[in-house]
Amino acid sequence: MAGTGGGAYTGAELAALIRSLDRAEDNHLFAEDVVKTYPQFAAEYVRACPTRIDLGTAAKRAQEGEYTTDPTLAGLKADVQLMVSNCMAFNGKEGPYADIALRFEKYAMDKIDSFISHKTGGKRVSSLRLQAIPEKPRAQTKKKPPHDGAASAPVQVTVKDMVALVNALVRREDADTFEIDVGEKFPQLKESYDAVCPDKMNLRLMKERAHSGYYLEDTADIIGPTVADSLRRVRADIELIVNNCIRFNARVEEWIRLALSFQNFAHRRVDDFVLRHAPHLRGTAVGATRYAAQTPAPAQAAGGSDAITPASSQPTPPSADAKAVKRPREEAAAPVAQRAVKAGPRVEVRVDSTPAVCPTPLQPRMEVPPALRHRVVADHVRQSELPARLVGCSVPAADLAPHAPEAPSGSVVITPEMSVRAVMDSFIESMHAFYTAQRNRTDFNDPFKFSLKEEAAYVQVVKAIRGQFNRLFPSLLLYPAESAEVQERTAKEVAAATAATPPPPQDEVAWDAAAHCSYLVRFLLQFPQLAALACASDVTATPYPSAAGPAPGRRPPGVPASTPTLKITQDLLEVVKHVAVVCQELLLFIEAYEARLMADA
Repeated sequence: MAGTGGGAYTGAELAALIRSLDRAEDNHLFAEDVVKTYPQFAAEYVRACPTRIDLGTAAKRAQEGEYTTDPTLAGLKADVQLMVSNCMAFNGKEGPYADIALRFEKYAMDKIDSFISHKTGGKRVSSLRLQAIPEKPRAQTKKKPPHDGAASAPVQVTVKDMVALVNALVRREDADTFEIDVGEKFPQLKESYDAVCPDKMNLRLMKERAHSGYYLEDTADIIGPTVADSLRRVRADIELIVNNCIRFNARVEEWIRLALSFQNFAHRRVDDFVLRHAPHLRGTAVGATRYAAQTPAPAQAAGGSDAITPASSQPTPPSADAKAVKRPREEAAAPVAQRAVKAGPRVEVRVDSTPAVCPTPLQPRMEVPPALRHRVVADHVRQSELPARLVGCSVPAADLAPHAPEAPSGSVVITPEMSVRAVMDSFIESMHAFYTAQRNRTDFNDPFKFSLKEEAAYVQVVKAIRGQFNRLFPSLLLYPAESAEVQERTAKEVAAATAATPPPPQDEVAWDAAAHCSYLVRFLLQFPQLAALACASDVTATPYPSAAGPAPGRRPPGVPASTPTLKITQDLLEVVKHVAVVCQELLLFIEAYEARLMADA
């Protein structure tokens, strides 16, 4: 049998251990390759996670003897950490998927350590390592002078270490500002951005360099005489990202502050990485201090009077608020540079502006697809003149696709295929097909199950979304102009009804069959928080219960009211997270569904 000869463990028992790491409470996220489970995301996932691993692949490797010879199972632990880092790189450092990934990592590491302890009879793994790797004679060991990077023992830094370091530079508050090239994200600004920043750099390019081994090609560059002189190639790329941001957004205080914040954060991460691998450098100069002192002033970085600078009448970026720096958007700064290159009327960014929201346990964070986000914001801007989008109504085509590069002309009649009901029925159908296909797979021995219970939980959430949509549509999802039109239509239906066929009560109307799916998008953005508030309880104290004082719960004059406090149990919080996951997937499905309808039109 593979993996049984001469190894610390057998391949079969390691494969069984790996299979036991798959849990239903983790939604089987790590059971198999994401590219196989979700082929529609293959290109995007491979771009974000070039090195892929999953529990099925790890179990196969174990049966082939890959992990069996290492008593510490360091290779298996590294693959578990790669699963977690890939999950967070693709889905974000915050949110339901990140929470699942962190819980999975803790569970997997604990179970692997427990397995090692059981198989070794409680012996220390370090003693096994000494038996497997003979210790060198003491005569060959020389004491190195402190803080001498050149004379220190060689430091082993792997490609996987560098990939993990670059992944650690991604921050939620940067909102992918430094991850994607500005010219790629905003094609209309590519010409002006290339003129100001000819040398491109972003975190995505750094990840590619890390995977290719670029940062490890020069061994003298990895660990230098000081912390600040170590990993110079990584630090040079960080500086290029920072300087490009400052040059392109010259004299825009919010963006300069964000760039300097990222610079300090990134160099501190690199400093910590160097000290973990070369502790003898502790006490030497660090990069966070050195590079902050070397950063040129914004006016100098912009190149003096000839540089691209914003006009005095520029629109205020969304990060002008004291708290909005946490989630700046490049859309606000981008038109500034464009207007400086091409003289023209003032550009007021409205549709692309997004308010900064700090997620809380009762307000889960979701990533809204750009096409849907554009329409939601455009609807809010035009709320006073927005027509109701009901089946059978004719609406401007541009209203349904404000994100299109060329605004479609003419009008569109909303058909039943565009309704909320059609979208949700199609989503449920695709979900059933996915789970059925997974349970019927024949290309994997002992496949990880996609349980009927998990499938039923998805169906329950979708049914709850449909029911609450029908109940709340008239009161929660409509702007005043839309509400007036809907009420007028309802009144006509009531007037046309006969005694034999009376209209249904308002709270029993099947609005999902009549409303355009854009209303479902509005609802999904609010539903997880509504569900959380419904599950939470008010634990605000009611002071002043004494008989001599005011009545219980009544506040005396001059005494401040107590701050309301909400409490939610951990079990209910997990339910809310599951609801947020379903809403997130439904938003992605709506984007693909509408794109398919537009292609077929």
